[in-house]
Amino acid sequence: MRDTLAFQNEDRLRRESIAYMLLLLAGVVGAHRYYLGNWASAVIMTILGVAAVYFFVNEISKWEYLIFALALWCLLDLVYIHRVVQQRRQQVYDLKPVMQLYR
Repeated sequence: MRDTLAFQNEDRLRRESIAYMLLLLAGVVGAHRYYLGNWASAVIMTILGVAAVYFFVNEISKWEYLIFALALWCLLDLVYIHRVVQQRRQQVYDLKPVMQLYR
């Protein structure tokens, strides 16, 4: 039972480097949050990102505030990514059985 839980939980592991690349390339639309499995905040970030681009293209005032908020959110996500990846690794390794060589 414990082995099954450990291996089922391993698909929750994510690579930190990929999450940082997604933050760098498509962070404004929340791609890194989709990758890490935090769908609720990823959808909010996507809506804000699309709204910021729409406001910018249509020259609607106050688009700068939206861009500033998203940039600040992305900066905070530098810490968030590391924390989430470490927590998930810890959860998986806590469930993994320790190999016993001698009984």
